Amino acid sequence: SGYILSHSERSVIRGRISTSEAATRALEAELSNLQSQLSYIREFTKFQKSLLSPIGQLPDDILGEIFNCICEHGISIGSRWGRIWSLMQVCSRWRNVAQSTPSLW
Repeated sequence: SGYILSHSERSVIRGRISTSEAATRALEAELSNLQSQLSYIREFTKFQKSLLSPIGQLPDDILGEIFNCICEHGISIGSRWGRIWSLMQVCSRWRNVAQSTPSLW
């Protein structure tokens, strides 16, 4: 550009850069905090929705019968034990139901 900045102009620009960098750091910290909050709210909402799922309303004995049908006649690839293991990994309720369903064992 051909124009040479004076010492005072350079000083003003350095101050602006410093202010901009500080504002950037503050916004990045705030963004990180907001992203953490968003992640928590998404997980909370997902959990609340899962409580309303139709399968969650089934009594344990009916759920156990469904598990038995899946393990006996399931079309998924793998062994009966693999299907039982998969069911037990879904959630603690399914693990407890599977463990307390004698026909699976």
